[in-house]
Amino acid sequence: MTDTPVPARAAPPRSLKDRFLHPRRGWFRRALSWGSTVAVLALLALGVFVAVIPALHRGTALNVLTGSMQPTLKPGDLAIVYAVDSFDDIAIGDIVTFMPYPDDPTLVTHRAIGWSTQADGTRLLITQGDANNAADDPIMEKQVRAKMAYKIPWIGHLLQYSDFAKPIAVVVVAIILLAYSAYALITSVKRK
Repeated sequence: MTDTPVPARAAPPRSLKDRFLHPRRGWFRRALSWGSTVAVLALLALGVFVAVIPALHRGTALNVLTGSMQPTLKPGDLAIVYAVDSFDDIAIGDIVTFMPYPDDPTLVTHRAIGWSTQADGTRLLITQGDANNAADDPIMEKQVRAKMAYKIPWIGHLLQYSDFAKPIAVVVVAIILLAYSAYALITSVKRK
């Protein structure tokens, strides 16, 4: 006697009541999945634009604290600046970061508006904030640190409290990423 295979029965169509009471994957879970994916991708993109790209160009991110460059830069914006080696890397109209006083670590980011020359032939750069009425004191080449490449609006507000919040933020982001990874792993194992 031979065994004859029994044809598989098709699952009966699910009623509307079954779909709402026992959803296979409801709208909330789909929305949560999409939302978490978008949030993780946004965090990764932000990390690339704030840390990775500037690191490749000897740059850094600077938090804008004052309104001297409004409307171009507002307080709370993040200015991404790349290091410059000499005045040759700067053109009129560029936004530059400099130390207003030699050997003082305070940094100012203003627009280059002109050139000047001292009696001994030393070239000086003249800068001014877009919202300021007067130019800054001329600066020497050794005072210039960087030139702005691009800005990221509003992110500086988050980083303003980074000395206090950075350790907490790192732990929170790590926990969220680990929880999301665990959730994704468990759901993929359950499906298989």
